[in-house]
Amino acid sequence: ACVVAFGVSTSAFAQSNLVNVEISLTVDNFYALFAVNPNTNQLRLIGSETQDPPGDDAWKTVETYSFTAPFGSYLYVVGRDVGVVAMFVSRTVFDNSITVLTGVPNQFANWEVNTIYYGDTSFDITQPSVVQNWGGDWEAPAVGRFVDQRETNSLPSFNNVLGARFIWAQPGGGNADPGDLDQWGFEGYTEEGTALFRLQVVPEPASLM
Repeated sequence: ACVVAFGVSTSAFAQSNLVNVEISLTVDNFYALFAVNPNTNQLRLIGSETQDPPGDDAWKTVETYSFTAPFGSYLYVVGRDVGVVAMFVSRTVFDNSITVLTGVPNQFANWEVNTIYYGDTSFDITQPSVVQNWGGDWEAPAVGRFVDQRETNSLPSFNNVLGARFIWAQPGGGNADPGDLDQWGFEGYTEEGTALFRLQVVPEPASLM
């Protein structure tokens, strides 16, 4: 009976160790999203935007992805800017109960940015090895303004990240002009390049108990 009980309890723990993740995000200009594969424990590419669609800017559309990831593992976003200013904004929901917005303090988990900012914009950001070989350390990102209601009016998919703030690598990704929707409200400027962000996967409160 003890063996059976132990088997049931460990099986339940293994199932609860997987967290349902839903993330909506966009990056000026491009990104690649990675998470740990529960079956192989290796990084896998969840989704990416690596080029502008014809006649538009890729960042003007917020994409949403749903998947599972192990509790305590990390989500990674490789963000690439090829223009004048840069930003990353997202809304992440864990197990339909914990919401993490970029740039908004959260008691469970917050986005971090790597201390290394590569000026190179030529390498392939969709390869897991890019994240694994990045190096550097982690710090709080530069935080810009909130997503503006005017953005959601003209870009409907931005409703999926309403309430979040724009973030980027230190010292910032644009200027501090909150009245201009093309500027993300940062006080610094990193110039074009590639940044790496991460967010730890957290479970629902019941799993924490």
